[in-house]
Amino acid sequence: VYVRFRDYLLAYGDSFTPQTLTFYWQGGEPFLQPPSYWEAVFSAQQGVFSGHCPNLAIANHVQTNLTLLREKYLPILFRHGVRLGFSYDVMNDLRVSRAGKRTAARVEKKVDWLCSRNVPLNRQINPIPLRWRSSSPR
Repeated sequence: VYVRFRDYLLAYGDSFTPQTLTFYWQGGEPFLQPPSYWEAVFSAQQGVFSGHCPNLAIANHVQTNLTLLREKYLPILFRHGVRLGFSYDVMNDLRVSRAGKRTAARVEKKVDWLCSRNVPLNRQINPIPLRWRSSSPR
């Protein structure tokens, strides 16, 4: 996919080439993948784009619920300049773990941990809207 996209950018010349190409990783929980997966992904991006598109910066934003993010991922995030976005129940703590426990407090602690480690956040928070529990439409 990277090669096809690079070739598309090259075919349309510099007038259509963005200065920064941003990949948004979302869907499911990205940190179910091991660190080796992310290292391979980001290395492949550099290999495909750096030699052919020298004026193109690559950016990666990963959307996560933060519950599986661990210390072992941080070196990769820093090395590749990855920014994190996270999902958070702003008003009502609807997200629960597999055990049925609410996760908002856990996410808040994880955000504090990330800030203490100077992990860059992408300044995008996806609030989870209140889900109606009634079967009748409102």
